[in-house]
Amino acid sequence: LPLPPLARVRVGIASTGDELRREPAPWQIRDSNGPMLSALAHSLGAEVQPLSPVPDDPAAVADFFRESRGCQVLLTAGGVSMGEKDHLPAVLAGLGARILFHRIRLKPGKPLLAAILEDRVLLCLPGNPLSAYLDALLCLPVVLARLEGRALPDPWRKGHLESPVSNAGDRPLLHPCTRAGDRLSPLPSRGSADLVRRAQADACAWIPEGGAPAGPITYLDLI
Repeated sequence: LPLPPLARVRVGIASTGDELRREPAPWQIRDSNGPMLSALAHSLGAEVQPLSPVPDDPAAVADFFRESRGCQVLLTAGGVSMGEKDHLPAVLAGLGARILFHRIRLKPGKPLLAAILEDRVLLCLPGNPLSAYLDALLCLPVVLARLEGRALPDPWRKGHLESPVSNAGDRPLLHPCTRAGDRLSPLPSRGSADLVRRAQADACAWIPEGGAPAGPITYLDLI
């Protein structure tokens, strides 16, 4: 007898912010994170459920988490940093979520929050597009593998950095590069909101504090 098809993990995806719209007026901002994260989750084999943007209001955020029970995983973008409208950490604590971690030593992507709420895994990503993408690329494959009973993936590869990259910050840096084989050429970067560089890059090199000279490097392939 033929085996039944395997059920895919359902991933709900929503951005947060009063200013975001799927079809914005001239004075509003298009929700770019939602489609970007949906495409990434789909490429990883998930069943994607796009959800409407969530307003910057604690009650609306709480209602969103209460009502999105049809998904095994929830990806949100925005609302997890230190601003006055970043309500997700407090709301999740009030709902009794188990916070696995909040903030990581990585640039871009520091504000990332991961939690368990009832039977759902929550990955609450920063609002800046490159931060959201890289955090999801690092964490979502691990979550999907655990839920599907597969071996955990290892996203890191060894390569050669063609020219040095500086890093004056206090966190490791994922720097966008083009890649030919295992040779990585750094691109100029304008920070965590630079989606143009994301579109041009094939990989991100892991740059430790203090920078990295040309030579052997660890890198992350981009999808």
